[in-house]
Amino acid sequence: MPLAVTAENLIEIAKNSCQNQGFNWPSDLENLLLLCFAEPALFPKKGKLDINFLTEKAEIESYLTKYTQKFFMERESTIQFKNVATLPDPAVDEVLHSFANVPSNDLDKMKEYHRLSMAAENLIGSLLERYIASRLDKSGWIWACGETLRAVDFFKPGSPPSLLQVKNRSNSENSSSSAIRIGTNIQKWYRINAANGQTNWEDLQTKTGVILSEDDFYAFIRLTAKG
Repeated sequence: MPLAVTAENLIEIAKNSCQNQGFNWPSDLENLLLLCFAEPALFPKKGKLDINFLTEKAEIESYLTKYTQKFFMERESTIQFKNVATLPDPAVDEVLHSFANVPSNDLDKMKEYHRLSMAAENLIGSLLERYIASRLDKSGWIWACGETLRAVDFFKPGSPPSLLQVKNRSNSENSSSSAIRIGTNIQKWYRINAANGQTNWEDLQTKTGVILSEDDFYAFIRLTAKG
């Protein structure tokens, strides 16, 4: 279904939304919206709003307000280490003690280390995207932060544009998620092979033309942690 606005109207509405929210208008956001206008399937849903089925200006304004909010929230947010909020299952202690012969005196320590490890894992995806964004930016790649493109994390303008979806591990998506790429030119890259633990940075260099590495990623993590 064709959009109910022109590309120029779309950008004008989005610019007004940014201005009303106190944000400066970045060229990255304009490029993201123009790509979506050219390929409407890349427009993500924002809550219950799907811009491909909106016809009223007020509805489109509401969609673009949520769209720009998510872009700026992700781009300007600071990564912080947060403890896992959910309480552990007490049966885990019994399983560790009964099946793995973990001494009772060590259970509390293992439980705490496990929670710290889960909290760290929750950060890796965001850190990975920010690391890649910091290295690809000078080569013309644009970070689609805040889920501003459907199933795409980075893109580079061109004819056709280069579209890239980034995953931390080879097993970190289900079949319905991977099906989104069928019939598209979206390339997928994962950092680490879950079966053998090998990293996959050479493939990302082939896809982007930019050198990235595991050591450089770790240096980025240390720098980010320092603020």
